Amino acid sequence: MEIVRMDQLVSPCLALLACSVPALAQSPVFIVDAAGGPGSTHTSIGDAITAAPDGAIVLVRPGNYVSGSPFFPEPPTSIQAKSVTVVADGPGSVLVSGGGFAVGPSGPQDSVVLRGVLIQGGSMSVSQAQGPVWLEEIRNSGVSPNDALTLSVQESSAVAALACEFLGLFGTFSGAAGCYLSDSALSSYDSTFVGGGFGFSHGPFTFLPDVDVDGDSSVFLSGAAQVLFDVELDANATASIAGVSLGPLDNDPNVELLSTTSRGFTASRTVREGQAVVFDFRGEPGEIAILNVSGSSQSLLVPGLGGVGLVQLPLPLLKFAGTIPSGGLLQTTLGVPANFLPPGTGATYFSQGTFGDLVAGSIQIGGASMTVVLDSSF
Repeated sequence: MEIVRMDQLVSPCLALLACSVPALAQSPVFIVDAAGGPGSTHTSIGDAITAAPDGAIVLVRPGNYVSGSPFFPEPPTSIQAKSVTVVADGPGSVLVSGGGFAVGPSGPQDSVVLRGVLIQGGSMSVSQAQGPVWLEEIRNSGVSPNDALTLSVQESSAVAALACEFLGLFGTFSGAAGCYLSDSALSSYDSTFVGGGFGFSHGPFTFLPDVDVDGDSSVFLSGAAQVLFDVELDANATASIAGVSLGPLDNDPNVELLSTTSRGFTASRTVREGQAVVFDFRGEPGEIAILNVSGSSQSLLVPGLGGVGLVQLPLPLLKFAGTIPSGGLLQTTLGVPANFLPPGTGATYFSQGTFGDLVAGSIQIGGASMTVVLDSSF
């Protein structure tokens, strides 16, 4: 499967609009609290996902969510044939011990979003997902040096991994890959995929990063945090890799190297009415920063702009954010009006940074992030 190339849809002349967060369709919200605190609807993430109707938001409060026991973990929580957003509320830690998540099968109309979850002793897989799957801040827990979390993606057309960390299972002579791809398309920004290395004696930063790509797959990898060496591609696979060190793949005919350096971007996880969404742009000093916001995600590879468009066109908001200062970090906000949403509802937004060099006359797509805006009653 190929990531669709949409160079012809991107105009070099961008209309820059300044406004507040645009209104989108509202979604019912289910609240998960491991302690069963006030206002919660469930104590289990899996039960909330099962109960959630199509298009719902599952808001997870910080806590430790245990699935089974360390020796007998429960199967991963299945997300099939529905659109759902699962997001950790605020900056606190959501730890899933055992289980993990298994996304798919799902249709082209289904959109699955997971953000802000640490997984210990579980797994993260996407299989036969025809619609977009958005993984952000999904990481191995780091509770122990041997805490593995591999991303497995099979027969899925539009998977995004943003600010994620995956670590392959350790092996005595050779470890497992941090990511397995088969007949799929993966777009990754600012994520790390680390193979299991050569035995238990190595420290957590010495293992060889490893991505295995099988079948008719395509992968875009971007981010200063990534250092990829053992990347294996079958004859029908393609890859576009920006801002990373590749080792043996520099001359591989199946790899398309983009002559760009990645640009970082993040947004607030959750905000309430009357608060502001905070956006961080990380680029080169002097570049202009453009904020793109949409209610849907996609996967459109644009080689001419050095990245993948992950927010759906047409954009309800395209805003000039400012100029990157000397420190390389620009922060901007968008306010959420009071009484923005009906009581008891929320809305999921997808945003992405675009960076422009006015001297060189170039534009580059940067990282992406998602935000859930909530009614003030939550």
